[in-house]
Amino acid sequence: MRGSSLQRFLLLMLIGLVVLVQSHPQPARSQAAEALPPVIVEALPIAGEELMPDDPLTITFDQPMEPGSVKAALSITPTLPEGLRLLNHWPDSRTLQVFAQNGWPRSMAYTLTIGKAARSQDGVPLEEAYSVAVRTLGPLRVGSVNPQPDAANVALSGMQIIVSFNRPILALVLVDELANAPTPIRIAPVLEGSGHWVNSSLYIWTPAGMLPPSTTYTVSITDDLTAADGGTLDAPYSWQFTSAPPSVLAFDALRSDDERVTSPGSAFRIRFTDLITDREAVRKAFSFKDEAGESVAGALIWSKKDQETEVTFQPYFPLAAGTLYTLTLEAGPVAEKQSATFRTASAPTVSRVLYVEKGVPGTFIFSTPIRPETLFGRFSITPDPGPYYLEYENVSGCYQERSSCVALHFTDEKALLKPGVQYTVRLLDGVEDVFGNPGKSAYTTTFTIPNPPTPQPSADDPNAENPGYARPVINGDLMQTGTYNRQTTIPLVIEGNPTVRLSLYRVNAATLSTVRLDNYMHSYSSRGYFNQNGLNDRSTSSYNDE
Repeated sequence: MRGSSLQRFLLLMLIGLVVLVQSHPQPARSQAAEALPPVIVEALPIAGEELMPDDPLTITFDQPMEPGSVKAALSITPTLPEGLRLLNHWPDSRTLQVFAQNGWPRSMAYTLTIGKAARSQDGVPLEEAYSVAVRTLGPLRVGSVNPQPDAANVALSGMQIIVSFNRPILALVLVDELANAPTPIRIAPVLEGSGHWVNSSLYIWTPAGMLPPSTTYTVSITDDLTAADGGTLDAPYSWQFTSAPPSVLAFDALRSDDERVTSPGSAFRIRFTDLITDREAVRKAFSFKDEAGESVAGALIWSKKDQETEVTFQPYFPLAAGTLYTLTLEAGPVAEKQSATFRTASAPTVSRVLYVEKGVPGTFIFSTPIRPETLFGRFSITPDPGPYYLEYENVSGCYQERSSCVALHFTDEKALLKPGVQYTVRLLDGVEDVFGNPGKSAYTTTFTIPNPPTPQPSADDPNAENPGYARPVINGDLMQTGTYNRQTTIPLVIEGNPTVRLSLYRVNAATLSTVRLDNYMHSYSSRGYFNQNGLNDRSTSSYNDE
C-alpha cells in the first residue's frame, strides 16, 4: 500500500516539472548568430619575396566570401599610376587574386588593405581591417666590380674583370651550356680575351695577354642584359680603370765587372717591362748624380722605334774614378720611384796587407779588382827567398774582395827564410784594373825573420846537449788539419833534435758553439797563381760551401 502511494507521488512530481518548463519557452537561435567572422589565413608572396609584374597578390580566407563586398572594401596605397587598375579574380570562393592591369609597376612598395566591410557568404564581416605589404620586382643591378671604379696602376698581368649582379642572370642550365650564355660586358678600347659565368650571377673576363701600359679602359654592361626573372637595368652602368705604367726590368752598367765596379767610361741602360710611349716623361723623371748630389751631364739614347723598351744614358765625359753614382727614375713613367747605384773603378793601389807569422806579408789587398796577369814582372823579393808563388783566385781570408786580393806563398816549407836577413818586397807601378786602366801601384815593404831563441837544455831531454826547436807551420794565427783519417799530418819546422809533445783534447758541442768561425768553409780543387817563371794557366776551381 505504502509502495503504490510513493509511485503515484513521483509521477505527479514529474508531470509538474514538464508543465513548468513548457510554461517558460527559450528564444529561437538565428543562423546568423551561429556563424564566425572570416579570417585571412595566408597572403602570397610572403614577406621578403618580390611580386613579379604579371603575378597576382593572393589572399586566402578561412571561409567562403561574398566577392562584391570584398571588392568594395579593397584599397591600395600608394595608388596605381593613371591608366592602371586592380583586377580581382576568385579561383574559388575562399581565394582572392589581385592583379594590376598591364602588370605591377617595378620597384614599388605597396600596401593592400581589406576593410571591415568585407563579408563572408554568411554575411559576417571582418572583425578588423587587414593589410599586407608587398614589394614589386626591382631592377637588375651590378653588385660589385673588379678592378674598382677609377682604379689606377692596375697590374699589367694577372688582371681579371669580375662583375657580380644582385639577381641571377641565367636560369638553371647545364654546365656545357654556360659557354653559350650571353656576354654581359663591353670593353673599350677593345681587348683580346675571353669570359665565362662562374655561376648564374657572377661573370669573369680574362685578357689574352698583358695589358698595354698606361691605358684607360671603360667597361659597360650591355643594354639588353636581362635577369632570369625579367629584371633589367634601370640605368646604363659603366666604370673605368687605368693600367699601370711600365716598370723597370733592370738597370745595367754597360762596362762593369760582375756588378762590383764600373768603368769610368761606361754608359748606363734602363730596361723596361713594356713599350715607353712618353719619352718626355722619362726625361723629366731621370737623374744621374754623384756622391755630392751633383747631376752628371749626358744624353738619353733610345732603342729602335718599334722596340722602345730600353734607353741608354751616355755621360758626355768619363766619370770620376772610385766614386759612387746613383741613377734614379721618379714615379710617373713608372709606377714607383726606382734607383740603382754604381761605383766606378779606382786606380789600383795596395790598400792593405795581411801579415802572417814573424811579420811576413801574406796577402796584398788592392783598392779595386785587378788583372792578375799584370802583376808579372812587377813583383819581386830581394834577396832571393827561394821558390814562391802568388795566388789570386779564392784567396782565404778575403771572401768579400776575392779578385782584389793576392796571396804570397813560399813553395818549399823546408827551405826557411833565413833568420836575421831583411827581405824587401817591391811592387811596381802599372798593375791594371779589370778594364785595363793602369794605376800607381808602387808599394814596398820589408820584413826580417828573427833569430830563434836559444834553446834551454832540459834535464829529461835525451838530447840535452843540442835539443834544437820545433814550430808549427801556420797561416796567420791558424793551423788547420783534419782528424778524419789516419794520414792526418801536422806540419812542423824543425831544427836540431827537439822533442815534440802533442796532446789531443775532446771538445763538446757546447764549447765548440762558442768558438767564432768564418761564415764559410771552403774547399778548392785548384788555384790560379804565378811564380818567378811566369803566369800559370788558370784551371777550373770547385767551390763548396759547407
